[in-house]
Amino acid sequence: MNLEKQTHNPPQKKVDRLLVGHFHVGHQRTYEELIGKLAHAYDIDFFTFSEEDINLSNRTINGRFWDCSKQVFIEKIVRFPDIIDHFPNKGIEDPRFVALRNECICTPLDYFKNKIKTDAMIIRAGLGDYMIETLMFQDIENIDTVLGKYKSVILKPPRGGGGRGIYTLRKKENNYYMNTGFETIQLQSYEFDQYRNEFYEKGYLVQPLLNFKTQDGVPYDVRMHIHRGEDGKWKFIGMLIRVGSKYGVRSNLTQGGFYVSSSKLHQTKGMMHFFKEYVSAEDAESIIARLVHFAEIAPQQIQKECKHEINQIAFDLGIDRNDKCKLYIIEMSGFCAIPSAVAAELSYAKFAYWKHVAKDFERYMKIQQRHYKRKYPAEKDDIKKLEDTVSAQKVEITSLVTKNKELLNELKSHKNLLNTMKNSHSWKVTTPLRFIKNISKK
Repeated sequence: MNLEKQTHNPPQKKVDRLLVGHFHVGHQRTYEELIGKLAHAYDIDFFTFSEEDINLSNRTINGRFWDCSKQVFIEKIVRFPDIIDHFPNKGIEDPRFVALRNECICTPLDYFKNKIKTDAMIIRAGLGDYMIETLMFQDIENIDTVLGKYKSVILKPPRGGGGRGIYTLRKKENNYYMNTGFETIQLQSYEFDQYRNEFYEKGYLVQPLLNFKTQDGVPYDVRMHIHRGEDGKWKFIGMLIRVGSKYGVRSNLTQGGFYVSSSKLHQTKGMMHFFKEYVSAEDAESIIARLVHFAEIAPQQIQKECKHEINQIAFDLGIDRNDKCKLYIIEMSGFCAIPSAVAAELSYAKFAYWKHVAKDFERYMKIQQRHYKRKYPAEKDDIKKLEDTVSAQKVEITSLVTKNKELLNELKSHKNLLNTMKNSHSWKVTTPLRFIKNISKK
């Protein structure tokens, strides 16, 4: 990986213009506006679109292009693009997505959504030393045993959700203390049971609560962006420090976190100041060196475990002050919110990567088709069959979801009834009789 600062001069020689479609995801207007402005200088026609804009019958898309003179997005109907950026993994059987995959190079949106599979991939990639020990709630016979070992644990859903649904848990005497990120609630054993059932049913993960906090007790992490660029080589985009609420454990932007410092690989003064001032003056240089080393080795190692070429990775990294400021992977994703501090640098990398891919279009299309492991239907009859199949599956899924909710409500009702019965006066009075009955059976 080239650690020298790179300049970004638009190409002087005119080449065939690429048509690139950006699949709109969430609130990205500012980023889409920026990349729309910059793309013109790189001979790229860039537009954004949603699935509703795809017209299968004539293979066109109603795209939104940035008009530099009017400073607004304008709509144009265009052919299927050469490349689609942020192509979603959802709707694999949707005929619109099948048609796009059959004709365009698609860079998938997120390869690492399932945390359990992602963690296994990280270990296989030889990065196990950066992993936090993780247990599945469903495999734990007694949570008290885990709390006895780690004192405090963090509970998180198996799929990333921007910091939502994350709790910390500790036990003191007979009471549980659970932090929701905004408050700490005290629970008796029977009160914790309702959360226990939820964690079990949703497949929650359990990890020891490490000290990813500043000297003042404020939670923070390091967000690292890496993207392929010129000639398909990995390019370090930048690192940013996110800080959360002093009373929580999360620094996600969606949960009230904010950026306090950013850095490119060759410009680490801002981050050095943060680590010296707020984390550890003694370990600051070592922390920076470890972050740089991680940025250089991690992408190549992860790529070896992926059958399809990945073009971008984002890491959330924690630094444990109780373990000599050791570096840990909190989360790895193939897509995340684009902060303004790295938006331009990321755009330049994307332009270079798109042009690299377009030079070898046929090879990338073959790789893409092998990845999805299917023969792509192009005929109208095949597409109609897919539409009918998808419609039938949606009806079946809706029915199963409704049935599942009914069963969960019924289970909850039975549990409430059982708790009511156990807390009743008659149940307590007859306890000795049941005890004597059990003894007599033995």
